[in-house]
Amino acid sequence: TWPTKRLETITECLDSKRKPVTAAQRPSGNVPYFGANGQQGWIDTAIFDETLILVAEDGGHFDAPERGVAYKVSGPSWVNNHAHVLRPLPEVTAEYLHRSLKHFNFLPFISGRTRAKLNKNQLNRVEIPVPPLKLQWDFDEKMAIVDQKMGNLGILVDEANNLYNAELARHFPS
Repeated sequence: TWPTKRLETITECLDSKRKPVTAAQRPSGNVPYFGANGQQGWIDTAIFDETLILVAEDGGHFDAPERGVAYKVSGPSWVNNHAHVLRPLPEVTAEYLHRSLKHFNFLPFISGRTRAKLNKNQLNRVEIPVPPLKLQWDFDEKMAIVDQKMGNLGILVDEANNLYNAELARHFPS
């Protein structure tokens, strides 16, 4: 087994750089604008321009972690105050960190009576196993292949659905 480490020892939290902007105040642009559950829209400037892991702070799917509570962003981005922003430190890869947190059960770390909230102190207490970097790189490489194959399967499923619908329409016109 690998040692477990607290997030505060393997990431840098960049929450102080987040900026909330209402949709009405958000100038349209080509930079993704992120919140608790992923991209919320577009904006004209970036706060960040690197690979980061975002973890829902409030409004996340904490009671249904299979839906995902963390996601990886790369390149220019703007993050509002509903997602924590984590920069992996050198002993953990962004991909490994993302996969470790994406479906993590954060419920033991949640506070808030009316709306579930994962505050920064609780997030920092979360522990994950940290294998040697060589194993993380191998894992990342294998996951890239899996992701590519899943994407190819998605395309095939879409093509099959289109063919099915075309044949239905051809044989059973309305």
